Amino acid sequence: MIAKVELNHSISGLMNYLTNKKHLVMDSNEVLPISDPKYISKEFKKRQYFNSRCKKQNFHIILSFGNKDKIDNEKLDTICRDFIKSFFEGKAEQWIAIRHPDTQKHKHIHIALNRITRDGKALETSYTGRRSLEICRKLESKYGLQQLSNTKGKNKNKMKSELKIIIEQALQDCVELESFKNELLKSNYKVLTGRGITFVNKTNGAKVKGSAIAREYSLQGIKDRLSLNQQNISNSYYLIEPSRSLKDLTETVLGTAEELLNSQQTQYHEEQEELNRKKKKKKNKRKGKTL
Repeated sequence: MIAKVELNHSISGLMNYLTNKKHLVMDSNEVLPISDPKYISKEFKKRQYFNSRCKKQNFHIILSFGNKDKIDNEKLDTICRDFIKSFFEGKAEQWIAIRHPDTQKHKHIHIALNRITRDGKALETSYTGRRSLEICRKLESKYGLQQLSNTKGKNKNKMKSELKIIIEQALQDCVELESFKNELLKSNYKVLTGRGITFVNKTNGAKVKGSAIAREYSLQGIKDRLSLNQQNISNSYYLIEPSRSLKDLTETVLGTAEELLNSQQTQYHEEQEELNRKKKKKKNKRKGKTL
């Protein structure tokens, strides 16, 4: 058994990645077990609102199993809950577990877990690698699972997993390739384009092709998504067509301003007339006393 515990800053991007292909919601806690990224994101953010200082407010946990492990959905659910309880010492509250059934050769389950608790505190993140390794060894013994190495292909798989979420997040906000590249730079990845597209980790120089991450992240696939975003924006612009011309709008505004000015002038004249009447009345009283 292998456990990957990663921090993630965008629950929306994470949920879109987990649900953008055939999947099965296995279990959840303090959130409904439904396949609705917007609903899950909204529920997570209700708690995350109370801890804006924490920038990476989500955990993305991947539990992988050996080919020889015989695990049905019930047993997988039990292992999932056991890992969460052990790793977070019973403090984890809100999470959802999702499985991709089309990956039978690589049995694994994804867990999106809210790092922020009901009281606004953030769950501990220190020594995640060591703690997950220790818990995996215990669960392997408890459930009779095949012992796997946590280091084999770890960096490459971690990079691909991280890039899937970062790319999906950028594709939601961008309409041009250059702005897409700039968004990736913010996450420490340089984007090289030619016949294809390659993502380079600026820290260690590790490279991975877009098509190696997923077919939809090839250069053409990304261009198609960006083009679709641009088309959706254009359609939205034409749908919100003004009901009146600029000339009509200007005349309305000027007319309103003129009415306001006339109203103020009328009020001023009425006040002046009232003031003059009072002065005249007062003056007449004085004349009467003199006589």
